[in-house]
Amino acid sequence: MLSDMGSETIKRYGILNTVAMELIGPNAKDPALADAIRTYVSVVAPNPRMAGIAFPGTFILDRSGRVTARFFEDFYITRNTSSSVLMRAGAGSLVQGTKISTAHLDITT
Repeated sequence: MLSDMGSETIKRYGILNTVAMELIGPNAKDPALADAIRTYVSVVAPNPRMAGIAFPGTFILDRSGRVTARFFEDFYITRNTSSSVLMRAGAGSLVQGTKISTAHLDITT
């Protein structure tokens, strides 16, 4: 986890999510940006607190702090797990998952 006051680190890595800031401004009614905010920021209306967040992702660093792998999600709600990151990085093995479904809910672990 990274505490990044002022978003300085995510700006240096080029992963600052500007979608929320664009939708708070004069382009708030643009349908393409409305779709983007539902994908990259929130399914609710944007607000100033959402500005300055990063695109959700995971960085893998070696012992010297060099980035050796990075994984970004396509949808802000879907996040990588430790197991999925290890598998994608080639360092883990398949983990048995479970899916539970009801009429109103699907859970996959």
